[in-house]
Amino acid sequence: MAVYQNNYKSALLKALRTTYATSERLLGEDAFSAFCQRFIDQTPSKSGDLNFFGSGLGEFFDKQPELMGLPYMG
Repeated sequence: MAVYQNNYKSALLKALRTTYATSERLLGEDAFSAFCQRFIDQTPSKSGDLNFFGSGLGEFFDKQPELMGLPYMG
């Protein structure tokens, strides 16, 4: 089960990286990955379609205290 969960989270992270490539470049790979891992843990997917998963990432970024000085991230 842990292998399945890891593969699932890896697929979600890859989808977010693909969709939000500019955000990843702005934040840096490590920071973007850390925020996305937090997003993945706090925002369960409601669809089997990965195209819908990251729709709330901008709002999530807006609520992160570490990103308050970067209003363009949302």
